[in-house]
Parts: sequence; C-alpha cells; structure tokens
Amino acid sequence: MRLADWVVSCSLEINSGCLRYLAESHVRGASAVSTEPEDMGLDTQAIYTESLLARDSRKILSHWRLLSEGLKGSESVQAHIATLTEVVDQLTDDPAPMRLAMRLAGQAPEEEQAQLMLRLGRSLPPKPGPDWTSLNELFASDSALWRKTAFFEEIEDEYLSRRIGRDYRAAYKVLKRFPSQSWTEEKVSAELNDELDTLAHHVQLASHHMELLRATLSDKQKHQLWYLDKLANALRMRHGLRELMYLTREARLDLDKKSAKLARKYLAGQERKVNKRIQKLFAGTFTVKPKKFTRELSRSIDQMGLAQVSQVMIAKVTADKVPAEADTAAAQEEQPTAIVAEVAGVSVRETMSHNSMTSTDRH
Repeated sequence: MRLADWVVSCSLEINSGCLRYLAESHVRGASAVSTEPEDMGLDTQAIYTESLLARDSRKILSHWRLLSEGLKGSESVQAHIATLTEVVDQLTDDPAPMRLAMRLAGQAPEEEQAQLMLRLGRSLPPKPGPDWTSLNELFASDSALWRKTAFFEEIEDEYLSRRIGRDYRAAYKVLKRFPSQSWTEEKVSAELNDELDTLAHHVQLASHHMELLRATLSDKQKHQLWYLDKLANALRMRHGLRELMYLTREARLDLDKKSAKLARKYLAGQERKVNKRIQKLFAGTFTVKPKKFTRELSRSIDQMGLAQVSQVMIAKVTADKVPAEADTAAAQEEQPTAIVAEVAGVSVRETMSHNSMTSTDRH
C-alpha cells in the first residue's frame, strides 16, 4: 500500500460518513432556520447535518488538493474538484453568518444579548444551499472517482510527503509577517485581514493533511495538531464575525438602526476576544520550524508501515442505507454548542456540538 492509497482510503471513509449524514437526515433542502415570521422554530437536525457535511466536505476537498497536481491529466477529476469547491463554499460560507448568530445567541451571558443575536440571525437574507438530492449525487460521484485507482498509480510517496508539509510552511511564512501582539487591541488593517484569511486557508489544510497521519504521530505532534485545529476554528470564527458586522452595515436587514448598532458593538467585542485567542494559539501551533516539521512527518509516514498493508476498499454507502442508532449517537457526541430557539415566546437552550457549530464549522 502506498501513501496515495492511504489518502484514498481515508477519503472514502469520510465520503461514506457524508452519505450516512444525508441518509440519516429527514430534511431535504429545508432551511435550517425558518425565515417565516410565524414559524420561529429552529430545525436543529438540519443545522447539525449541514455542519457535519461542511466539515467533512472540506476534508475531502483538502485531500483532492493534496493529490491534484499529480492528476493534471484527468479532466474529469479537475471538473469534480471545481464542483466540490463550489459546494464546499455553499455549505461553509453561505450559511455561516446565520449559524454564527445562532451560536452567539446561545453563548450570550445576558438574555438581552441573546435575543439581539437571535433577531440578527433571523433578519439575515436567506441563501439557499444545494439540495439534498444534489449532495447525494455529488458524494456518490466523489466515491466513484476515489475508486478509480488508475488516477493515483503514478503518485509517489516522496512527492506526497513533501506536499503534506507544504501548507504548514506557507502558514509559518505568513505568521512571520505579523506585527507584535498589539494587533489584537488595535483596529486591524485591510492588509492584515487579508493575511489572516490566507493564514486560515493554510492552517486548515495543514490540519487536515496532518490528521491523515494521526495513528503514528508522537504525543508532541498530536498536541500541535490540536493547536492547528483550534487555530483554524478561531480564524474561521473571526472571519464570520467580520462578515456579520459587514451585513449589519451594508445589507438590508429587518433590524432597526439601534439594534443594528448594538449588534455591531457586541460583534466587535467578540472579535477582540477571538483576536486574543488567536494570538495565544500561535505559540502552540508553530512550535517547530517547517524543515523539522516535515522531517517529523516523514518519520510518522515511515512508522505507518504502509508497504505491509493491503488496500481495502470501503463499502459504498447509499442514501437509502440509514445508519444504526448507535452510529448516529456516537457522531452526535462529538458536537456541543448552544442553540437558542423560541417556543411560545420563551427562550429555550438546547445543547448540541460545539465543534460543528462554529461560524464555519470544524474542518
């Protein structure tokens, strides 16, 4: 078994999970939060499924990008990557402001702030994402392409080993251009905002690629992977906060001027907190220089002993195969976040998963 085969096997496992989420969900294209004034309930199952799909589709896309330069001759793969990229954006970026507003409502220390974020979330213009049938077809096509082993036969282990450490090197270079810690207290410039968005992209990919080797990572490397994951989440949340602030200024929302101003003030305070968290995470994320990071990953790859492992193709999961209740319960245990729903005018907080309900979900 080669490293490329291992990436394929991991991707198929994640793909099967996405098909299970779709099969388990009874929502087909419904909005996660109703936009109708008379229906103030939250479809928490839809939010949950969307979050899981957004997280795992990002992982699948990162695996395709890891292999993509070795697949330049395949037009069908390149077209699939372009389609998958578009769907990932729809699942991640389009519903992110609403999800983040709901999360902030659940975390607000005061009822007045919770209600303000709840009103903000419901006033956001709806952005319909891909329907569930299209998603089923996309992930079924994705599974079929991963199984065409001829695509990956010429991708050498050494080539992949270098690429796995590439995004960490890129993120490390971006960090070196950062100002001192004072940036967390000052108004962030447009140039620095662009740097933070670039950093988020590379950190997310570095986290996904490093996770492929989790089984043989040292304790120190697993600690660093934890920091990479948390930093990616924090950077995504920061981007979501800025997007919400932009919408309160520029979009035609069903909010009075006073509420919009209060919302911007609250969001700005949350952004300052996230900026400080990001600064603290830098120290644990970039503990080693890129060359040492790559050497340590190479050792982890060698320890996997892939040459002695035969490739086992993962069984295809289709939308009509609903997972067992135990599988669903195990998946749900991974995700705590608070969502606020209004039932007969009373604020009710339901606990779901923290990691999948961030502004842009987990990776």
